[in-house]
Amino acid sequence: MIKRAGVIITNNPKDYNINLINSAPIYWTYRRKNRIYHDLSHGWGSNSQWRTEFRLDVETENTFVYNLKGKYNLSNPAEEVFDKLRCCAGEGTVLELQEAIELVVNRQFIKCTKDNNDLWPYDFKYTEGK
Repeated sequence: MIKRAGVIITNNPKDYNINLINSAPIYWTYRRKNRIYHDLSHGWGSNSQWRTEFRLDVETENTFVYNLKGKYNLSNPAEEVFDKLRCCAGEGTVLELQEAIELVVNRQFIKCTKDNNDLWPYDFKYTEGK
């Protein structure tokens, strides 16, 4: 069972590595106890938390939009999206489309075991139907 912001999601434990889920770095998070976390406000000075924009996840009548203000749309990837996937993962690593979607939707890897300690998923958005 994964619990986030008052929402309880129940999954088949055989489909997920719970140790990975509990220890993977989490993005768009200012602080987590006993866990690696990454946020745009880190490392920019003492007042930077108030200068960075919030991540906006939106529910419409027919869709869920994750990180609404993201520049690159993973739902309809153009060539520039694939270029961005190649460069956001760092040297020698390529972030696949499904892995980027997993990061944007869950804010962390749930199934992927690739090293995700130095990625930059903040520029991506993803829209899925209900």
